[in-house]
Amino acid sequence: MKSKFGQLEAIKDKIIIAYVDDYLSLREIAKKFNCSFSGAKRILHKYNIPRRNKCESLNLCPKSFTDKEIQILVGSLLGDGAITAPRGINGESQFYEGHCKRQVPYLAWKYQGLKRFIGCKIYILRHKLPNNVTGVTYNFLTRKSPLFTELRKKFYVDLFKESPKIIDRELTTKWMTPLTLAIWLMDDGHRASRNIVTIQTQSFSKEDNEFLADLLIDRFNLDCKLQAYRNGTGWILKIRDDKVSQIRQITKRHFHTCLWYKISDNPVETQSVYTKNVYTNTSGVSVLKCSDANTPSPVDLQVMV
Repeated sequence: MKSKFGQLEAIKDKIIIAYVDDYLSLREIAKKFNCSFSGAKRILHKYNIPRRNKCESLNLCPKSFTDKEIQILVGSLLGDGAITAPRGINGESQFYEGHCKRQVPYLAWKYQGLKRFIGCKIYILRHKLPNNVTGVTYNFLTRKSPLFTELRKKFYVDLFKESPKIIDRELTTKWMTPLTLAIWLMDDGHRASRNIVTIQTQSFSKEDNEFLADLLIDRFNLDCKLQAYRNGTGWILKIRDDKVSQIRQITKRHFHTCLWYKISDNPVETQSVYTKNVYTNTSGVSVLKCSDANTPSPVDLQVMV
């Protein structure tokens, strides 16, 4: 039996704390205290508790990142991840990432790692490319949160306008772990030859690249140097010689199978998986398979439905 309004007066402080401090929705409060939605709403109104707007109510994000979440985010911001400028009713930022079809298992793994902040499924975007070709990416977008706004302030030149990314040296130094490095390499790593791995950091300044190179040397003892990018349009990082095998040892427990080819000595084996692709509703999805037994198994795409 649901509590009557008079009975709710006795627990009004608990209801207010649940709404203001614990950030529960009215429906969650009604369930927790076995009362009606309208009864909980009346308590808030009677004691002049400001109601969250609809947008805020739909964006019930945690108030802090876990260690794993911040490592995923820092690695992603060094790589392919992006944070939107604050906009909309509640004026906060969102994290966004997109990948090509063959990297959907990796995207799904990131989705799972950040799922506390996500309220949508992975979705498809089509882009017009040169020569009138249509490109397809698979993407996810987090909810809005002041946590992402703070990251936007640290990793972008401008908070509100479209601008390039920069390196926040304090956060990057603190959270440059094997997991962070693995994510960075999976996003922007490139196997240039058997003994050379490059990281495509040409969007960062020379000073930021020098900082990143020094950090990789100090943290992981990697032989890392700057190399001029095409036509002098920027700088990339180059890791060579025996340090490539060292990268594998540092990151192998975090590297996703579909991207292991970026640092592996083994040939990449492509197999056709004749199963329904839940994103495109087509068959014969091509995925990358690595023969290294120490790498994780691909994510089942159907878990994202």
